[in-house]
Amino acid sequence: MLMSLHNVGIVLLLCTPALRAQPTQPASSSQTAIIADDRLRAWLATDPDIQEKITQAQNATPVFADPDLKDAVADRPADTAISQQLGCQDFKNCAVPPLALDIPAGEPVEPAIRAILRPWIWLADARGARLGVMPAGEEGEGVLAMNLKSLGLSGVELNIKPRPEGGVHLWFSRGLELATLYSREHDALLAARL
Repeated sequence: MLMSLHNVGIVLLLCTPALRAQPTQPASSSQTAIIADDRLRAWLATDPDIQEKITQAQNATPVFADPDLKDAVADRPADTAISQQLGCQDFKNCAVPPLALDIPAGEPVEPAIRAILRPWIWLADARGARLGVMPAGEEGEGVLAMNLKSLGLSGVELNIKPRPEGGVHLWFSRGLELATLYSREHDALLAARL
């Protein structure tokens, strides 16, 4: 069955029958999270609403009051290893998830979106739950809305806006709530595994 991804959310870790692999053995947690990340990558690359919001933020003309600032930003090296920069390579070692990121001008935004959502994919996977992600409404700065219903997390928006010095800024709404929730769940899950 073919589905249009326009205005459709995805539930990571849940796939339609056409996308579901039929393994002979159950997938391990890390395999499930990798599959979810791959689906997220494909969805971000093809959803027209998300692409439009990203393009609008990237194409906004920065206003430079000081020409020296513009030169300094232009000379700044691009960071292509966002996950390494964040220090979140896996769930066990990601005690504090990123709640905001600055992406330099000229850098792709989709890898940063995946990096900022990845700890939530891992958390959902560790709890045996599903992380739901859908495009945010057309108005405002929201690009995605995230739901993890088993934790009572619903409608948390990932926002995007142009930075005055170029590039874009990504951040979650309800950051304090997210930080508290993630820390509590992360610590509890690691303690249960010991």
